[in-house]
Amino acid sequence: MTASSGYFKPADTAFSGLPESDMQLLYVSPQGHTRLFKGFMGERIVVFKCLKEELRGKEPYETMLHREYEIARPLRHPGICDHLAFLQHETLGSCIVLEWIDGRTLGTLLATEKPDGEKRRQLFLQLCDALAYIHHKQVLHKDIKPENILVTRVGDRIKVLDFGLADSDSMTCGHLPAGTEGYAAPEVTAGGDASVRSDIFSLGRILTQLLPEAAPVAARCTDPDAERRYPSVEAVKDAVLEATGKGTPRKKSPFVLLVTVAVAAGLLAGTVLLPERGRHKAAGKLFDKAAALVYAEADTPAPPKAEGPFTDTLDCFNGRCIVTAPDGCKGIMDTTGHLLQPPAWTTAEFLTADIALLTRDGLAYLCTADGRIFAEDTDAEALAATCTERYEGLLAADVRGWDTVLDSLDALCWTCLSKEGQTGAVRLYESVRTATEAVSGTMNRAQRQRLEEIENRFQEHRP
Repeated sequence: MTASSGYFKPADTAFSGLPESDMQLLYVSPQGHTRLFKGFMGERIVVFKCLKEELRGKEPYETMLHREYEIARPLRHPGICDHLAFLQHETLGSCIVLEWIDGRTLGTLLATEKPDGEKRRQLFLQLCDALAYIHHKQVLHKDIKPENILVTRVGDRIKVLDFGLADSDSMTCGHLPAGTEGYAAPEVTAGGDASVRSDIFSLGRILTQLLPEAAPVAARCTDPDAERRYPSVEAVKDAVLEATGKGTPRKKSPFVLLVTVAVAAGLLAGTVLLPERGRHKAAGKLFDKAAALVYAEADTPAPPKAEGPFTDTLDCFNGRCIVTAPDGCKGIMDTTGHLLQPPAWTTAEFLTADIALLTRDGLAYLCTADGRIFAEDTDAEALAATCTERYEGLLAADVRGWDTVLDSLDALCWTCLSKEGQTGAVRLYESVRTATEAVSGTMNRAQRQRLEEIENRFQEHRP
């Protein structure tokens, strides 16, 4: 019998009835405060998450439902259920509108379909990617379990659900010990604070079910002592790759620091949006120095050097530019001469500062700032529209959003403090901080406070 998730204190949440509507009731939380209905928003099938009838209009439940939406709304990742809107429904009251996912829970899949070892491995790696992204956004899920993970029927893709117990650094209330017995970490069930390592404990419980051959990894994930667990989801993923012998562990990428520099370079050049010819020179100089430092210290080798010669360079911005080879094909190169995409494309253009549109052989592709292809279509115009409508929140916010800029600045600060004598890193931090402060007027109060905290830590401990 599946355990129910909730805060670790008793609650009277008896269910009293259904709304009078033609929507389909999907689920009623046995011990929680919410219900799920399948319905429509226009022509789109969606899921409405609302309070039980007897809890409508009551505190703290109304606040908790809205808090869940505010935490999950900014999360845009292929492995996370999209939270589309928060609205007042005439029948259901306050509702979170969720994307409809045609799938089954991970628990159901394991019980009924008996997937092979490779499929189990891929599902776990997808879960790691989604949870790592959640943590990167300063969010703790606090209720990772098979029932909160859907697997799509098309493509067997992971979708993480239910942020009802989640915590975010940006929220000032609701930080209570919560979870599901059997998946919640010991320190949480004892009433202590949750942490990244608490989510890793839950991840280890799922790993035990998915990959018995990775038992040593699962054992460390679920160690009763939180300090002995893996420090991050990325470290868990690396260990699973080693244990299963199906791939090489992930190397540390220089991209996080390069993103920080790219953003700062764009700010110094006078823009954070689309490029304008001639504005890239100041940005390029800063990026050149930063890239040399980052590539020198990174475990990952730099991308291959461009062989050229190139007849011209176009749309230089944020340390990247589109280059044209003698045969007319286009590629993407950073200002240090490293190719992020080889010159093998018929056309190439930046849709935003962070996403490029590439075409060849009748197909169009979207490409991230680090050269990764993440979407394709036969219609370039439709794909460009898709970039704006669907992927801008996922990718552009990752690069230009203030939370991510502060994440990267924070990481750069720790790099400076952990590498005594690295004057290049210190100068780079100071340049990025100056550029960030110059346009910090668009930050909210919590973001400005975090910027001050990063700077205070740097000044207190600087080499």
